[in-house]
Amino acid sequence: MRSNQNARGQSTVEFAMTLSLLVAVILFFLQVSLVMAFGSYVQYATFMAARSYLSGEVDAAQQRQKAVDVVVQMLKKGPGQEGVDRWPGLGRGVSDSNPAGALIGPGPQFSSSRDPTLSWQDGVRYTFRSRLLMMPLLKGQDSLAGDSMQTIDLTSESWLGREPTQSECLGGIAAASGGRGIVDNGC
Repeated sequence: MRSNQNARGQSTVEFAMTLSLLVAVILFFLQVSLVMAFGSYVQYATFMAARSYLSGEVDAAQQRQKAVDVVVQMLKKGPGQEGVDRWPGLGRGVSDSNPAGALIGPGPQFSSSRDPTLSWQDGVRYTFRSRLLMMPLLKGQDSLAGDSMQTIDLTSESWLGREPTQSECLGGIAAASGGRGIVDNGC
């Protein structure tokens, strides 16, 4: 009779251990799913910001500001809070740029020997850090703040051709016409 009671206790312990492992696996896949869904949203946000950057404005600073406005509206808390992420539990921007995580303009993929102004590729790159493991017992540090085995850095990019600004267009027309001022319906 005594060995039968020990067997029931052993099965309870085995069930508890198996259940905790199953819950950990389910939570891991849930977290990975949330990170991938957030990554898809970030891809949409970078595309929309690149489209805003693509559109012609009076000067290049206004084109960049339109793209910054889209990034702030979609990924940050809002205007005036460019450094505060909208969903910090899913991902935080990781660069020193403003807004944090976003690079707007010619990409860093150009080496110093090539002139980035000669490329048509301008756009938006957003790098963010997400947590993959939710381990409440390993709370020694904020896993999103520093590098750890529990985080992953992901990057989303959208590169489109930037339209010339109105000032670039007028300067190009004046240079091509020898300063005579040709009337044109666009660049």
